[in-house]
This record gives sequence, structure tokens and C-alpha cells, in this order.
Amino acid sequence: MWMEARQALSARGVLDDVREGVKAAYEQANESSEAFAVTSRYLISEVTVAARPKA
Repeated sequence: MWMEARQALSARGVLDDVREGVKAAYEQANESSEAFAVTSRYLISEVTVAARPKA
């Protein structure tokens, strides 16, 4: 994502501001003083639809 956004943000002169904002959000969300750790509240599911049998 950053690779794609970098050019657009840089062209608008806001790359450094956005980068600092994201860094601050990560630092605030970090749950560990020894490493980066966050708890996700999302549940990821995968659904596979089987092919219909031929009649």
C-alpha cells in the first residue's frame, strides 16, 4: 500500500505528515514495550462454494 500511496502523497506534499500520523497510531495501538503487538478484533472466514453436480 505504501509503495502505491507514496507518489500520490509526495506529489501533494503530505507524505511526511501522513507517515508521522500512521507511526503515531501504531505506537498508540502497540500493546508491548518489547516488540510490536496489536490485538485484532476481526474474524477472518473463508467460504468455499462447491460446484453443483450436473443433472
